[in-house]
Amino acid sequence: MVNGYSPSSDSASSSSSPASSTASMNAESLLNALWSLSPKVMVVTEQDSNHNGSTLMERLLEALYSYAALFDCLESTVSRTSLERLKVEKILFGEEIKNILPVK
Repeated sequence: MVNGYSPSSDSASSSSSPASSTASMNAESLLNALWSLSPKVMVVTEQDSNHNGSTLMERLLEALYSYAALFDCLESTVSRTSLERLKVEKILFGEEIKNILPVK
């Protein structure tokens, strides 16, 4: 057990693939880093939107509904001047939104 995180028997077993071993170590490093932040609440989301509509309007509307909820969450919890918020909006959400529209 490391920092309160105990890997499952599946992840603790040795793997023959170096890639899966590296992925397991990366996952463990991520979990340890998250644990060290001593979070009071952690929200894990799964994207549940369809950005593959046949028309541009369908893709835009789906993106609007999906990202409006995320931005509303940020708005209610993080200051607009927060550096962390700016990074999340630009680096994470910005790139995701750009990928919704095809580049021709």
